[in-house]
Amino acid sequence: MTLGGAVARGQADFDGDTLRRLRTQGSPCGLVPPMSAAALGAAVGATKAEILAYESGQRSPEVPRLVRLAQALHVQPADLLCPDRWPYWTLADIRRANGLRSIEVGRHIRASHKVYRRFEVHGLVPHRRPRLLEEVAELFHVSRFRMHICLDATPAVRDRVVEVSALTQDLFREKVSTAGTWVRPGVDVPEVRRIAALYARSPTTVSRILGRELFQLRRGVALVARERATAWYDPEPERQSAAESRARRHHQTLMDQVEGVSTRIERFFRQSLPGDAWQSLMRLLKYGTREWVSVDKLGSAAALELLPRAFAESRLSEEGVSWRATRGGFEHARTFGAWYAQLYPTVRVPTSARHGRYHAVPERPAH
Repeated sequence: MTLGGAVARGQADFDGDTLRRLRTQGSPCGLVPPMSAAALGAAVGATKAEILAYESGQRSPEVPRLVRLAQALHVQPADLLCPDRWPYWTLADIRRANGLRSIEVGRHIRASHKVYRRFEVHGLVPHRRPRLLEEVAELFHVSRFRMHICLDATPAVRDRVVEVSALTQDLFREKVSTAGTWVRPGVDVPEVRRIAALYARSPTTVSRILGRELFQLRRGVALVARERATAWYDPEPERQSAAESRARRHHQTLMDQVEGVSTRIERFFRQSLPGDAWQSLMRLLKYGTREWVSVDKLGSAAALELLPRAFAESRLSEEGVSWRATRGGFEHARTFGAWYAQLYPTVRVPTSARHGRYHAVPERPAH
């Protein structure tokens, strides 16, 4: 049960059988011998009845007591929770499993409580804090991939993706499916303003990103129309049949792309870089993913410090601090380079980053 009194999933998944086994058999490290329920209770400030209630599943410990139980048994707080439920946890569940309150997380990552709560509850990352996801992942001892899964499971994030999907499909029908001259959705378009509000970004940013995506989808619509025209008017039945088959495939691909826009937007805003950081990554990528580059060749050291470690890594040597782009940085540039080109048109993306010709170095092992 949480400090507010309601049972949270991180504590509702408390495994009483594991607690009983560790108490009666001793800790796996051998540092804690078997003990009675009364002795364990005395060690954590609980009564014998409370310990037995935890073990029987009648009660779940609050976060502070979960931490004390783990310390008394020389295990991690997460070791006292049911592992079968981990795939369904949100970020809040993982935080509780680590025995931390949200205000304590804010202190650890040097962010305000408001910033962290917006991240945990709504999956929102401040524009000038692209390392936030990575910092929280390191604090909780989980991988970036696991962080994405947890955020995707957050109710507010799920609802937002569904709403953005509906909004982008409305824009697709209005701007792409209908005939006429192409016009990028402006900042005053209701769908654009709503998406901007959902991600706490400017309407200009959303307008430019959606303009790029919808223009690409418009090209897909033209491809489907061309194949259907062949299927309708070609005099050869075999060519008609082949064109109709291609039209169906292209149409399905197009619909998948339309549905995927909301997921791409969600992923982008979790790790999007401000302009100076994007410029630094582009400078790094000019040297590939194998060469270490000194700071004096890369511009602003402060901008480099904004880059997530999954995008670039640094080292200190006798010559000073040097940096190297990682495979993650290259993949990010290749995936979202077209969007950044709309946001920061003066920053040039290396040809190799656009077409995937960099040699990748192994990434660090995930936590």
